[in-house]
Amino acid sequence: MKIVKYIIIGISLFSFSCKKNYLERLPSDIVSEVEVFSNINTAENYVNNIYSALPNYVHGMAGPLSSATDETIQGVDWSLTIWDGNTFNKGAYSPSSFPFMELWKTYFSKVRACNIVLQNFDLIPDDLNYPERRNRLKGEALVLRAYYYFELLRTWGGLPIIKETLNPFNNSDNIYLKRSSIDEVVNFIIEGLDEGSQLLPISYSDRPSQWGRVNKMVALAIKSKVLLFYASPLCNPNNDLNRRKVAAEASQLAMETALNNGYVLSSNYESIFNQYFNPEVICNSPYGHGLMAR
Repeated sequence: MKIVKYIIIGISLFSFSCKKNYLERLPSDIVSEVEVFSNINTAENYVNNIYSALPNYVHGMAGPLSSATDETIQGVDWSLTIWDGNTFNKGAYSPSSFPFMELWKTYFSKVRACNIVLQNFDLIPDDLNYPERRNRLKGEALVLRAYYYFELLRTWGGLPIIKETLNPFNNSDNIYLKRSSIDEVVNFIIEGLDEGSQLLPISYSDRPSQWGRVNKMVALAIKSKVLLFYASPLCNPNNDLNRRKVAAEASQLAMETALNNGYVLSSNYESIFNQYFNPEVICNSPYGHGLMAR
């Protein structure tokens, strides 16, 4: 009987000591945006993940699909995958197997992630040991969003411009956005690159641990590429000379900035493939992702 009494008393005390919401707990793997961006370390980890979709050997079509042109001859059988140059040559791609399809979802998911960073930027605290770190995160988000938009533009032309996060389950959010013109998308991209570049260092030579992140030099290189594309016959059928002038000026600035900051063509071509810190590579990462703008 004493044992039963003790058990009953213990249960009663436990019941009174519990909060009403004891069982109303969120799963431990669900973290709110406020929690993420209220800590600069977790905020940086969030930004780091945005890099994961940068074009690599596969997404950049530098490998298997280059054999669909006169650049390479395919020596490996990729026929069991969608990334196959021979399938292009045979005209055997279908609407359901077209390799670019996944990039729409992938790149726009990263655009959304960039928008989440920008939307929560005010929550990110300063790092007293690295004062430039907070603004650097915003600059990275702006430049990466611009880059992903450029990749989308090159594949699909005019796009809906999304500057904030949209909730498809919120009736007040209009998720059916109109397609903006190529002119409008290019202007949006350039605005992002210009704003982002002002928040980024020219390089990370003083902080080698940050190597692989976008910097001001990367933003200038992307801007040059975007404007050259915009001035090309594909986007400039009327041969607007002003576009060509603006593209030339942006390219000149990018080249001069690169040369003035130690970026030069390597004297050993082989070294650009096996050296992380190669003076020819403007941006890259050790995992094959990156913008190898030379």
